[in-house]
Amino acid sequence: AGSNSAQTASETSTDQLSEETIELTFLHTHGGSAGEVINQLCEEYNQSTGGKVHVTPIYAEGDYEGVLEKLQAMTLSNDLPNISQAGHHYAYFMTENIPVVYAQDFIDEDGTDVSDFFPKMLDLGRDEEGKLAGIPFATSTAILYINKDMFEANGLDPEKDAPKTFDEMREIAKKLTKDGNYGLFIDYEITGNWEIQTMIEDMGGQMLSDDRSEVAFEPQMEQVLDYLNILVNEDKSMPLMTSDQGVEAFKAGKVGMYITTTASLKEFQNGSSFEVTTALHPNDGSGAKGAPVGGNSLYVLKSTPEEEQASWDFVKFMTSKEVTIKVAQNVGYMVTRESALNSEEMQAYLTENPAAAVTYEQVEWLTPWCNFPGGSGTKYVKVVQGG
Repeated sequence: AGSNSAQTASETSTDQLSEETIELTFLHTHGGSAGEVINQLCEEYNQSTGGKVHVTPIYAEGDYEGVLEKLQAMTLSNDLPNISQAGHHYAYFMTENIPVVYAQDFIDEDGTDVSDFFPKMLDLGRDEEGKLAGIPFATSTAILYINKDMFEANGLDPEKDAPKTFDEMREIAKKLTKDGNYGLFIDYEITGNWEIQTMIEDMGGQMLSDDRSEVAFEPQMEQVLDYLNILVNEDKSMPLMTSDQGVEAFKAGKVGMYITTTASLKEFQNGSSFEVTTALHPNDGSGAKGAPVGGNSLYVLKSTPEEEQASWDFVKFMTSKEVTIKVAQNVGYMVTRESALNSEEMQAYLTENPAAAVTYEQVEWLTPWCNFPGGSGTKYVKVVQGG
């Protein structure tokens, strides 16, 4: 999932640029420290081309919905970027509404090997017919972050006592709620109804029917809303805050547990004075489990043949083994390639940073982020969020 914090694209050195340089633009949704990583990667790519290609990153506010709204406006003005991110839940929207050049077309032409990607992650960039349109750049699952100091101050072991069920989480949240502190914040506002879908699946439900012709999230949606209402209004263990306010409250040590994307790991670790530990997302105790894959894929958009080929080269760089490791270690996302996860570098990192390893324990439960059918995907998302 993306970030709402503003980020100015870094200024790239133009010493190597010439009239022959292919100028590309890259629309992305990463702000804050994650945006800095994007800027650094673009600069690294620009330097690697020896002045032949120059990519300028463009930050779009408003998470993945903001990216799509900006893309639609740019489509109307005939001023599209060359490469764009899109949340995994908007794969169908991209292929149906935006002039995308399919990744499969490039693969068929140059023989790029994509067998190293985790199959469930690669599938996130396919259209409704199963053809590969985008390549996964960032992937994540929802996990539970824990303020270790607050747990221990209340006689709790963050490893042994980490809640496994929603009922256990509620009871621990009540215990932590005192002295002006809150026990829990669930980032239910996060882009694309992602956490809502996670909770629904962890209660045994699903967002859409198998044929995607109608919604299928009752009675679990009602159970989710009841649970949130109890936390906020009955137990008063969860503050009524925006996502940004919740992040700051957790980093300030005012919230004991926080549920959100693995992509927040580095922000929480670097911005908190206490040790941050992590645990699996709780479920209802029935054995139900789902882990919708958050994050985004990269898409090449139609331009000129020369720019499209250069854009594909940039996509290959940004989804390479080396880059996915950098993104995982510097932002918190999961790696998208098996070779990256199995590398000595990544295994050493996970050993030294066990909080980063938890998300990989949910791989067997990965499910697709809900793609609403038709051309009104962003509207459906906002209806559910507003409800």
